[in-house]
Amino acid sequence: MSGFFFLTRSDNTPPVAILSTNFAEVEADNLIQFSAGDSTDNVGITNYRWDFGDGTTGTGEAFIHAYSEAGDFTVTLTVADKAGNEGKDTITIEVLPNDYWPTAEWPTSIPEEQSMNSKKLAQMMEYIDEQGFAIDSVMVVRNGHIVLEEFPNPNYYQDRLHELYSVTKSFTSALIGIAIHEGCLDSVEQKVVDFFPDREISNLDARKQNMTLEHLLIMTSGLEWDEWTYPYTDDRSVNRQMWLSDDPVQFVLDRPMANDPGVEWVYNSGCSILLGEILEQVTGNTTLEFAREYLFKPLGIENVNWARRKGYYNTGGGLSLKPRDMAKLGHLYLDNGTWDGEQIVPSEWVARSTETSFYHSESSGYGYHWWTLPQSGAYYALGLYQQRIYVVPDFDMVVVFTANIREGPDPEPELLHQLICATNEREIYSKYGFSFDYPIGMTIRENDFREESTSEISGVVQFRFEYPLEIINIIWDTVESVPELEAVLDELLAMVESGGTEVNDKGPLVTMVKEDHEMVYQRVNMTEPGLLITGILGSWYCDEVNRIYMFFYMTLPEFVTQQDLLREFQGHLDSLVFH
Repeated sequence: MSGFFFLTRSDNTPPVAILSTNFAEVEADNLIQFSAGDSTDNVGITNYRWDFGDGTTGTGEAFIHAYSEAGDFTVTLTVADKAGNEGKDTITIEVLPNDYWPTAEWPTSIPEEQSMNSKKLAQMMEYIDEQGFAIDSVMVVRNGHIVLEEFPNPNYYQDRLHELYSVTKSFTSALIGIAIHEGCLDSVEQKVVDFFPDREISNLDARKQNMTLEHLLIMTSGLEWDEWTYPYTDDRSVNRQMWLSDDPVQFVLDRPMANDPGVEWVYNSGCSILLGEILEQVTGNTTLEFAREYLFKPLGIENVNWARRKGYYNTGGGLSLKPRDMAKLGHLYLDNGTWDGEQIVPSEWVARSTETSFYHSESSGYGYHWWTLPQSGAYYALGLYQQRIYVVPDFDMVVVFTANIREGPDPEPELLHQLICATNEREIYSKYGFSFDYPIGMTIRENDFREESTSEISGVVQFRFEYPLEIINIIWDTVESVPELEAVLDELLAMVESGGTEVNDKGPLVTMVKEDHEMVYQRVNMTEPGLLITGILGSWYCDEVNRIYMFFYMTLPEFVTQQDLLREFQGHLDSLVFH
């Protein structure tokens, strides 16, 4: 925390810069924590500047940085006080080549070594158990290391294969990208019907003739298809009808057209089956043979079961793998298609596959057989009964869930949210130039930063999560004298009520101390039109910079008890450092 600013600018004693770090030797791409928190000065330090020796600079009392290349790098910390005096400290970081790949075995790590919170991970697993979610396995890979691997279902274990269902589609997409790279296919613009010159295709018209490989990958084929109205075991399910037919590929090709290709997104496993048959035609191998040679073998995936029906590999849902091998696909894509120095999947294909080609909403979309989260840059493979491979590039994280959730809400987006909450958020938000750390959990779906929020004098930052609904707000401003903190809370609530929100009740006013700053907080329940919200508001005063802070945490009451609400508020509060 910053020192006090009570001495005059005539003080000529330079500040003492003290640079500390958790690693002086580290592999490339691994996160290193730097801190200037032990630096001292008579007047008070007002500025911390970092030069990491690789062209990267930053500001703030703490910083997290990763070096992309091996070598020795000199890190320089410069601290300045209010009187304009400066002090410096340096340290040399030895960065080793990142020469490990989990081809044979994943490395493991305690969460704290990968900037994750063991306690929060344990709380997530307790939550899974308490709620009785039918989750078979959870695996979290951070910075290329397994930090969590649990099997809530005792019938599953590390080496047992799990059916992937439609997660298979993302593997099929990777194989198409490899086939293009190998010259077996020209491009995604090739017409689908051109691969089947010897077949008589029903309902053949100009629209079907214009259908391309890309339309199959994005599922905008235009084919008439209804996969989700009826269960897969129901004879009315088009997917079931496909597999009950004499020739599943012919069944898909014969479907009538409902739209021009590229117009409407319709989930269609038949698209994946066509891609699998095309793959076999152009490579001269079975799907499994091609996958073993060009994907599974380089990644060290040996134990594979790929279901085959009516003479066709089920490229829409037939793979079974171990969770550790599922994570390898996520790690491959996280590293832009490279593995142990070899380009397995073209980097251009990874980028194109995981960008949003069709938007379902602002926060959900679809790429080349990958689901996307456009606001965060994350993406995932998804299968029936909630099999998932999440890839979260901002956090260098891969998350695998296997499950058998056949009814009720899908808990995995919420669980991913909890995993994000378990990360050290500084590595994301330090680049925005703010002078304090942010509450854990504000990182995956943040609102756009308002311009004034980057000011060192005043600003507002708001973060909102869609599932579960959470709003975390920090407001700060300079003041000339000590305010009545209770009046600050009352003023905020009055402003809220003037906007049409009804304050139903307020809890008792509580006084506490946060890093030598007295603060007050209060629980409130409010009603917006059709929506009940519960939360806690807090305010406090920092006299060394004459600054008043307001921080509030809001959520839906069904997600928290009053005790949980207080615990979440306190958890966010504890992760803040105020200057």
